[in-house]
Amino acid sequence: MLLSACAAPGAVTVSDDPPAIVLDAGPRVAFEAVSVPLTYEEQRELRTATPRYIPLMRVGETVGTGRFGQLYDRRGAPIADPAAPGSPRVCAANDFNALLPAHDALFLMSHFECQPGAIYVTELNQDAANHHLAPLWTKPVDLADVRGGSLHCAGDITPWGSLLSSEEYEPDARSPGAADGMAAYLEGGAASVNPYDYGWLPEVTLLNNSGASEVQKRLAMGRFSHELGLVMPDARTVYLSDDGTNGGLFLFVADAEGDLSSGDLYAARWEQTRAGSGGLGAADLTWVPLGHAREDEIALSTGGAGVGFADLFDAAEPEAGACPQGYASINAGPVGQECLRVRDGMQLAASRLETRRYAALQGATTELMKSEGLAWDVDRRRVYLALTRLSGGMTGGSPRDRGGPDHIQLKENRCGGILGLPIGDARPLDASGELIESDFVAGSAEMIHTGRPRDYAGTQFEGNTCDVDDIANPDNLTYIPGAGLLMVAEDTKLHVNNALWAIDLDSGERLRVMTAPLGGELSGLHWSPDIGGYGYLTLTVQNPLRGQEADAAQKRSISGYFGPF
Repeated sequence: MLLSACAAPGAVTVSDDPPAIVLDAGPRVAFEAVSVPLTYEEQRELRTATPRYIPLMRVGETVGTGRFGQLYDRRGAPIADPAAPGSPRVCAANDFNALLPAHDALFLMSHFECQPGAIYVTELNQDAANHHLAPLWTKPVDLADVRGGSLHCAGDITPWGSLLSSEEYEPDARSPGAADGMAAYLEGGAASVNPYDYGWLPEVTLLNNSGASEVQKRLAMGRFSHELGLVMPDARTVYLSDDGTNGGLFLFVADAEGDLSSGDLYAARWEQTRAGSGGLGAADLTWVPLGHAREDEIALSTGGAGVGFADLFDAAEPEAGACPQGYASINAGPVGQECLRVRDGMQLAASRLETRRYAALQGATTELMKSEGLAWDVDRRRVYLALTRLSGGMTGGSPRDRGGPDHIQLKENRCGGILGLPIGDARPLDASGELIESDFVAGSAEMIHTGRPRDYAGTQFEGNTCDVDDIANPDNLTYIPGAGLLMVAEDTKLHVNNALWAIDLDSGERLRVMTAPLGGELSGLHWSPDIGGYGYLTLTVQNPLRGQEADAAQKRSISGYFGPF
């Protein structure tokens, strides 16, 4: 089938495209393949086979009395669109979408990746006859109590039924004006913006079937470029990916099940065991403790004026690549080498407000390049982490390692890869020799799959620079238990059209399930195994036809799903 992105908002058109391959993952889940789009007309279309992708709504569409994706300030007034004076601003970048059953109703929780950002709650109806879903109303989650939200990216539905959101690309508190994009949300304008208010994991709990909610930013879990917090089945352990340059991999262990307000935070130290071939590699992981914290301890440092970078650290400039005596040299983020020392008595605040920098000062690895989606494989007891590309500090001798250690030494691969973290049976010790109180701590990591760079010049696939039959720049992941399928959504410019893949982890077979229109990204993957007895795979088609000739309605992001299974 072909689903046309050139249709009116919220609508698709269907035509025939017989599949050549079927990946049958058991009695409940099966996907059919779509071919690589070759003609310009095909490349502009949203293409799936069976089961077909079913759109729910597009950004900017009115559902009930709400307009999906419209931005509001702290007082609830519409934020003006600077590009269209007199019109309210709508965030085009709908990223994550997930189904959340609560209070005898079904909701779609949606992220909008703008600054200021938005989280929307939409009630859905599940049709009794064919089990298809349809939106009834939509409205934004009120974020006023947490001073708004910024760049909400991927997310997770917790075992206790809340949304664990994210704030990607934390403002650099060392750079004046880094968070000024939030001024439109705050009535005090830029003067009222504190960069330490953003870069957290907001947790949204629905209070009733009208969509009223409670929001808390989980300050004990640290502040960095949060792509995703993945909660393990114990309802205490959370893996945290850091989507930036020279990022880390973090682990949070809560004090109590279902309560993320206090706990211990760790950062991984990569101890490479082999470089591997074709970009594949493996390492032992040691978890560096960053200390225990409660939200109320950290909250004293945020909100309003709060503390600044200079309250946390003394800083000096490197000279000839070396730091003055008493300062540690780190490379933790996009700014490169820094010479820092934590000010007396500020260790706790620094561990949470400047988590990546603090982790580097403690000896953790901060060399990962754009670590993205996470997924839990209950069948193999393995966590998966998507790495957009293997470059920068992940390659040996990179300029990105200057000023810091060179823990990761992989072969460069612009197409990216997927890291597997097996969970052992024993509880490991952290880097200080203390027991980590969790049964879900990975002690090693291995690259289980990488994309394959390829030159297609002069062929029908010209314009693609990664193998068209393999992944390129993986972003969001989700695993379908019992089916053995790892679903991989791309955010790439190395394929002409971004694709959604199903990877059979037993056979290694890869199936192209969807291709996005030109310029469009695929995001927001989430598997819901039991919604009224049926499974659904949600997926967002973000910014279709971006950079192409098309009217505004055709470029609106689409929220939708595969299923019911």
